[in-house]
Amino acid sequence: MRGFNRLSIQSKLMSMLLAVSVGSIAVIAYEGYRSGRNAIRDTVVNQLVSVRASKASLIENYFRSLRYEVQVVGGSPSTITAMKEFSSAFSTVLAEAADTEAAATSGNIRQYYRDEFASRLAENTGTSVDADTFLPASTLARYLQTQYIVNNPDPVGEKEKLDNVDDGTKYSTLHERYHPIFRDIVEEFGYYDLFLIDNDGNVVYSVFKEVDFATSLRIGPYARSSLANAYRDAQKQNSSYIALSDFAAYTPSYGAPAAFMAPPLSNGTALVGVLTIQLSVDEVNEVMTSNGNWSEEGLGETGETFLVGADQTLRSDSRLLIESPEEYFAALTRQQVDPATIEAIESLNTSVLNQPATSDAV
Repeated sequence: MRGFNRLSIQSKLMSMLLAVSVGSIAVIAYEGYRSGRNAIRDTVVNQLVSVRASKASLIENYFRSLRYEVQVVGGSPSTITAMKEFSSAFSTVLAEAADTEAAATSGNIRQYYRDEFASRLAENTGTSVDADTFLPASTLARYLQTQYIVNNPDPVGEKEKLDNVDDGTKYSTLHERYHPIFRDIVEEFGYYDLFLIDNDGNVVYSVFKEVDFATSLRIGPYARSSLANAYRDAQKQNSSYIALSDFAAYTPSYGAPAAFMAPPLSNGTALVGVLTIQLSVDEVNEVMTSNGNWSEEGLGETGETFLVGADQTLRSDSRLLIESPEEYFAALTRQQVDPATIEAIESLNTSVLNQPATSDAV
């Protein structure tokens, strides 16, 4: 302070002006920084809100299109006819086929459930599986599963390739006629599977021939499944209604997440059955990831959009799981996610229904 007092008036004035200038520059710089930071933040937030709104619109349009597709397929006269004919033929299989008892009671089907189904299900879910719990109780279901699944020369995941088992039944004749049509529908629209279910709750036809084929949705291991829930919901509605179940782990698909959409099938005013399609997470992932083009949508190197269910678990896959699985599982370990959850994600190769989403943003 003494040094300042010894300065000339001119020097003092210069020092004061310099101090004022530096202070003004500092204030202006800070305000500019704060204004720029807020502008950048607002721009990023607006961009994220725009992406969110766009994805919401896309996913709603996807399900709207699905409803329209299913309504068209379910309203087709050929689908109605197929439903009626399969229902009738299903009930006469045992009377028409030779050696139905031998095929149904042979050890082949029990071995298939033990070696193929139960082992795969246990591997995917990480739990012990009793194969006999899922073995069909009825002779009819065992016979048809033996013919179309167990004795089918195509491997698991490709059972849909078989058109005719040539067992002399009306059912096999109908299967040869309609199966290529329904198989094309599934492939064209990207469904996981398609079912025809009669008024008694029997799955009288399916495209991919998993272990729910020919079983009952009223009794047995799948009576409380999401497929059965969609069927029951559709059966008690009018012809314009389409039931939709949320994604849930589906046992016949080895624990993979599955959702179902089901319209009732009516011949005039008479209900003849229910058409059901099974949805996989793949189509939803394509919508949410824009086929993996996150950067092109302005989400940079790490940004992503994802769906979250009411149970606060994912309904679409994590970007990190798709792009860098090793880094993804390492991150889950650092976050102390339950090891059983990590194992389930790794086994099924999907974070859907497994990864919790409980952040403030969610």
